Amino acid sequence: MCELGLSTGLRVSEIRNLRMNHLFLNESRPFIFVEMGKGGKSRMVEIDRQFAKTMKLFLKVKEKEETPPSNQPLFYSKRAKGKYSTRALEYSFKKCLRMAGISTNLSIHSLRHTYSLALYKATKYNIRYVQKQLGHSSLHVTEIYLQSLMAELQEPLQKLY
Repeated sequence: MCELGLSTGLRVSEIRNLRMNHLFLNESRPFIFVEMGKGGKSRMVEIDRQFAKTMKLFLKVKEKEETPPSNQPLFYSKRAKGKYSTRALEYSFKKCLRMAGISTNLSIHSLRHTYSLALYKATKYNIRYVQKQLGHSSLHVTEIYLQSLMAELQEPLQKLY
């Protein structure tokens, strides 16, 4: 779940609503189909081939434990007999942070911000691509996500004079 958030920038609700048949991992350009994201919008989120391999391994392990139908939630709760709740995902995220020895004052949403900044740098500052991947309807919202990077970019300018 943590790697999914870091590799896709999906919202917690989008992670929660992912189903097995939303993963297109064997494509030449693998992607995840986000159905009914924020505002009821659907989109395709491109993913890295290495992350697609990681997801295939995850699915193999999942299939050994159970034989999930293709429309089953990716994160299925046997106890709730359905998809994980948002709260359960947050709890799992905090547990992962504790196990890794990382401060637990972060939220799962922080993965989305980390992803957006890393993607912005990796695309050589292509804000439109970041906007598309995050599913923002407005560039203004994407700019808000990138504010901390903008401050970082100002530092070299200060050294010029």
